[in-house]
Amino acid sequence: MALTKYKGKTTTSNANSNFVAMKTGELYLIRAEAYARSSQDGPAMTDLNTLRMRRITGYVDEALTGTALLTAIANKRRRELVGEGQRFFDLKRTTRLIVRSPLTCGINTISPASNCTLPTNAREWTFPYPDDVTNANPNIIQNPGW
Repeated sequence: MALTKYKGKTTTSNANSNFVAMKTGELYLIRAEAYARSSQDGPAMTDLNTLRMRRITGYVDEALTGTALLTAIANKRRRELVGEGQRFFDLKRTTRLIVRSPLTCGINTISPASNCTLPTNAREWTFPYPDDVTNANPNIIQNPGW
């Protein structure tokens, strides 16, 4: 099964499509996170409740604070922005450790059991500079580990 968030210009799901560069929901979540990180839980919760009310029929407002509020915002970002390439950068920006479940790590997969977590200082959080870039400019230093 493939993700068909944006159908394209025809009725087929693999047709050419212009993607939405930024959505109102994303802006609500950016502002909610900014409020929450600056200890303004009231406005952050207002933004999160507003977005949830637009997405969930019969939604009843919640009142979260602190870590619970930041977790709720992160979870909503994960659902709201699925398939848009935001998740990696959200995890990197918030320096969260990636921990894969036993079902996707180890037995019967290409990933050995020792690679079930990705610490925040792992090289996989950065991208390598392409060789043509480092060859063209000797002042560019390759990211560590690449």
